[in-house]
Amino acid sequence: MSKPTKNLGDLPRSMPAVLSGMLIGAAGMLMGATGAYAQQAPAAAPAAPQTPRTAEGRPIIHGFWIPGGPNLQNGFASGAEGITFAGRGGTFRGFEEDGGLIRANDPNKPIYKPEHWEAVRQADALGNWEDPQNHCRPAGLPRIGAPARIVELPDEVLLFYNGGFTFDRVRSIKLNKPHNKTNVALETWYGDSVGKWEGDSLVIETIGFTDSSWIHKNGWIHGFDMKVTERLTRTGNQLRWEATVEDPEYLEEPFKVNPVVRNFNPDPNAFLAETLPCDERDRQLTTSPTRSG
Repeated sequence: MSKPTKNLGDLPRSMPAVLSGMLIGAAGMLMGATGAYAQQAPAAAPAAPQTPRTAEGRPIIHGFWIPGGPNLQNGFASGAEGITFAGRGGTFRGFEEDGGLIRANDPNKPIYKPEHWEAVRQADALGNWEDPQNHCRPAGLPRIGAPARIVELPDEVLLFYNGGFTFDRVRSIKLNKPHNKTNVALETWYGDSVGKWEGDSLVIETIGFTDSSWIHKNGWIHGFDMKVTERLTRTGNQLRWEATVEDPEYLEEPFKVNPVVRNFNPDPNAFLAETLPCDERDRQLTTSPTRSG
């Protein structure tokens, strides 16, 4: 009978080699497993959608274009839940008040010439009474913002708008044409628009405005010589709208409006809901504090 083993010193001489082999084998298995794990490629991110293009190579902008999510733009959320107001309390009043605070604190503002400062201050102070939109007037440009639907024709692009309080609107953009002098002379709310493609962007130039519209709610007035240049650029399934306002009579320099990004809506049943008739939201707005007596 062999003597019981009491310590490592009593192990047979061949045992260290056996242990060494076992450790080396285990280490090899671990390294092999680690190597296999390292060789597994991480889950690939979804490929960015390709920009659909015409046979000529320019982006296709035809279709319905919607905000990218709840309250992303204009404070509206699409879907069965209806309208969600992006303001305190989830109410329209909170939405308007918070929107006004956001605009007031936005550093991106037009730079007016000194001779128009007083007129701008007055328009801003009396905005709730003097704002053209509060009296059912059209939004005008660039205030109407990004289109909700685009229809491309061979020599023309139609831009559809809806929402807000005062407008359902369709604009006709003639491509590669000069301005219509008669329409320019009419000095309308949306002016005379012509467009052309520059690379991947549809560039729209509009002139011939009335001076009754505002650039934005804050009393940002303008003159008859205002020119608005818009750029519509599609990348993948997103459409970027940009606008630049030039008014040599009123502005020290061109003013670039904050850009807007809309997402393509692939729903085959998409439609533009009709805007309710404008019935002057608050009758008290018809009486300016400077005109009451």
